[in-house]
Amino acid sequence: DVMEGLDFSILLVVTFLIGLFMFLLPPVPGAPVYFFAGALFTKACPWGFWPGALISISMSWFLKLAACAMQQKCIGERLGGNPWVQQACGVHKP
Repeated sequence: DVMEGLDFSILLVVTFLIGLFMFLLPPVPGAPVYFFAGALFTKACPWGFWPGALISISMSWFLKLAACAMQQKCIGERLGGNPWVQQACGVHKP
């Protein structure tokens, strides 16, 4: 009942941001994010079930790629220059 008043584009943006946050948490697997997006978008899509399913699949794929890029650029690149991180990863070994 609460989501019926929301615009579909707002649901997309909010789901993307929450999913991105969840992917940045190491213990959270991808299945809950994909299931939530599929269950939400197939029901809330104004164009029907199948367009909602395609939107869910596309957004989930882009969300996973964005989370991986964010982890590599924002976390990995910043910490990669620290000697203690390089030593913990074994970069100094032949």
